[in-house]
Amino acid sequence: MKKGICFYDAGEQVEQYLLIKSSTRGIASNGKPFLTLILQDKSGEIEAKLWDVTEEVEKLYVEQTIVKINGDIQNYRGKLQLRIRKIRPLHSQEQIAIEDLIEKAPLGMDIMQSKITQYIFEMKNPNIQRLTRHLIKKYSKEFFEYPAATKNHHEFYSGLAYHVVSMLDLAKAITALYPTLNVDLLYAGIILHDLGKVMELSGPISTTYTTEGNLLGHITIMVNEIGKAAEELNINGEEVLVLQHIVLSLIYIRVRNEIKNTYKSTFGTLIYKGSF
Repeated sequence: MKKGICFYDAGEQVEQYLLIKSSTRGIASNGKPFLTLILQDKSGEIEAKLWDVTEEVEKLYVEQTIVKINGDIQNYRGKLQLRIRKIRPLHSQEQIAIEDLIEKAPLGMDIMQSKITQYIFEMKNPNIQRLTRHLIKKYSKEFFEYPAATKNHHEFYSGLAYHVVSMLDLAKAITALYPTLNVDLLYAGIILHDLGKVMELSGPISTTYTTEGNLLGHITIMVNEIGKAAEELNINGEEVLVLQHIVLSLIYIRVRNEIKNTYKSTFGTLIYKGSF
């Protein structure tokens, strides 16, 4: 098994598959174009230069492309770089998946799917259960592939689902200590609170913020999605407003923590039994 790209030292030879995380065009001092490639595998990333490129080559080596590299590690101005000797795109018959070259959640996707399905199954309120199941099913592929953020917060493949599963497991432990909590609302709020990130973020690889993400944000997106789901399912109960409030409450909680004002959300009250 080959070691990760971040574990090589200067002078060592490299021959392995890597993923192009980003590809940036530049012009060298001789006037010829070149590409600055950020290449990655599960261990991390490294910079490489591809010199004297043509337009055809530029189109070939774009982000999210898997390539086979032959080269060596060199120390350039105190920083390790990969000097490319040979490079080519992945051949169609080669069995290398993008997710094999990036950091992934420590739990398998099948395990996380099973756990979230079980938490939804445990909900007793049929409207809350239907809304939650509908939205998870609608965005299932993205939900189980996307990171939870672009950096600092479960910023890896399947990070969004892993974040939600971790919070659900924590919530389950809390319900044992506080039996008066409304478990349905607690679980649904946790599952839905970040689901809008499947529209806020661009995808599981080389993740950036979308226009919708920059202008609206995942919380506003999710509040709208809950409303649309309720219309599609013909659900008109107060549960719809409560779920929307729980998602919106996260904004108020963050603002309160940041500016230390005295605002008090009704989030805590609404997740107790007897709220509706």
